[in-house]
Amino acid sequence: IIDLQSLIDNLIEAASIEAGRFKVNPQEVELSVIIQRAIETVEPIAKKHGVSINRPKEKQSFLVLADSRRTCQALINLLSNAINYSPAGGAIAITTLILQKEVLVEVEDQGQGISVDRQQRLFKRFASFESDHDLSEIGLGLGLSVVKAIIEAQNGRVGYKDGESGGAIFWFTLLLVDGGAS
Repeated sequence: IIDLQSLIDNLIEAASIEAGRFKVNPQEVELSVIIQRAIETVEPIAKKHGVSINRPKEKQSFLVLADSRRTCQALINLLSNAINYSPAGGAIAITTLILQKEVLVEVEDQGQGISVDRQQRLFKRFASFESDHDLSEIGLGLGLSVVKAIIEAQNGRVGYKDGESGGAIFWFTLLLVDGGAS
């Protein structure tokens, strides 16, 4: 049900982006609340796939300027992808780090990573990558383009980098509210 709801949300967002009606409503919100809500949403799927989710350190809480619902949706998309591409018994790590006037949020999986030729198309609409070994990993290619639209509409950035020991790290930034930590 969660995968279906995420697909529906992404289709709605993609349609509103295409029609030029996409808007965000950034407000002051604790990043830890968004992260917790996203984890609670995807945790049943993670358990079903035998994947654990490692949360950021509990003491770290940042006050950010973000549309809570849409940012949660973006994080759910990243976590869902990480779950789909992680091996059973694997773990997904969410980390946060202050970078001057913004906070960096990273979602790292223990999958195979993404080949260099596919990295350039990651955040484009309908860029879907079939796994050579599992057809269940085929997607519509909307999730990452929606993540990009949501984060960039809030003056944030998105990106990808290879994990140090393989796997993929998808990241985004959000603006810190003056003072940052709460």
